[in-house]
Amino acid sequence: MSSKPGSGNRFRGKFDFICWNPTSHVIAVTGTTKFVYKCQALFTNGAVIDVRTHAAPGSLEHEAAVYKRLGDHPRITKYYGVGEITPNIKAIILERSSIGCPREHTQFRQDDPPPLMAVRPRMAQDFAEGVAHMHACGVIWCDISTRNALLFTEDDWRLKLCDFGTAQFKNAETDQYDLGKGLYETTY
Repeated sequence: MSSKPGSGNRFRGKFDFICWNPTSHVIAVTGTTKFVYKCQALFTNGAVIDVRTHAAPGSLEHEAAVYKRLGDHPRITKYYGVGEITPNIKAIILERSSIGCPREHTQFRQDDPPPLMAVRPRMAQDFAEGVAHMHACGVIWCDISTRNALLFTEDDWRLKLCDFGTAQFKNAETDQYDLGKGLYETTY
């Protein structure tokens, strides 16, 4: 794997499946801890084996545009660009959380200690700071949920927001948000 993640990466060897939803997969090269790749298809030996059928055309590019607008912020998952992970399959390259989302950590990782009670109010503040930054950048997050927040224990249980595929931009001319095609998910 290239040391510069945004410059035409290609997978060499195995990958770890991190998570999926109806529109995308998140995968990582086995043995790496720094990056994840969010893509709309899985493949093996150069052949596509699964395509997220609910992904709208251009949704990957839209989410990349959201990350670009949000820029580098301590409460937003770091964005490294878009790379081609195999011919004709592109992915958004993001920083990898060491333990995932708060919900996953508390429900499924019984062997890992949960964050201390004294840390939890700061995690809520981190979440609110991320949303405030998004609004200041003219972005409305249409999929606000703890499953779209990541914990970073190496950074003293700091929380960062992610998954902006359904986010909407403020219209500069009308100073309003076009939420006509926004998707609000409340089912899980």
